[in-house]
Amino acid sequence: MDTRNIQDKFRNWETDLIRDDLAQTASGFMAVFVNVDGDFNKASGVRNLNWFNGAATIMAGRKKWDTRGAVGTHHYKNVIHYPYEELADQIAGWKTVGIRVIAAEIDNRAVPLTTYEWPENVAVLFGEENLGLSEEIMTLCDDIVFIPGRGSVRSLNVSTTSGIFMYDYSMKRGLI
Repeated sequence: MDTRNIQDKFRNWETDLIRDDLAQTASGFMAVFVNVDGDFNKASGVRNLNWFNGAATIMAGRKKWDTRGAVGTHHYKNVIHYPYEELADQIAGWKTVGIRVIAAEIDNRAVPLTTYEWPENVAVLFGEENLGLSEEIMTLCDDIVFIPGRGSVRSLNVSTTSGIFMYDYSMKRGLI
């Protein structure tokens, strides 16, 4: 009996076949976690990307992370690592192939997610919760987008933010 945390469609499929099937219908959404230290946030971000079937999860910064919170989803989608020092070059490379780079950040230049119109191919950068994204990295981004809120805290958990962004992208692009 297949006890993996997978949809019924994929029961008894080999991992490589699941990866191939998901790749056929993956969206153009890449989630980029920048200097995120919390293993829970990384694992939940990977799981979010799998749920919405995005293109890839990218970790810019520390490579090592505890995969248990991803509940196996890291086996079915690309999880790529870059040293933080290479992020600016990666951003430049994404732009040359038509990927729009978006900072998920609370900033006075940011537009609300509720009105943001998603292009097909995006790399959304999610910064570490306490520090956010550096000004240097934000100036490399094409857009800065935030989630409007009305509570007393100044920000959301980064994995929660990534899930909301992926949902909004998927909904507005007609994928769900």
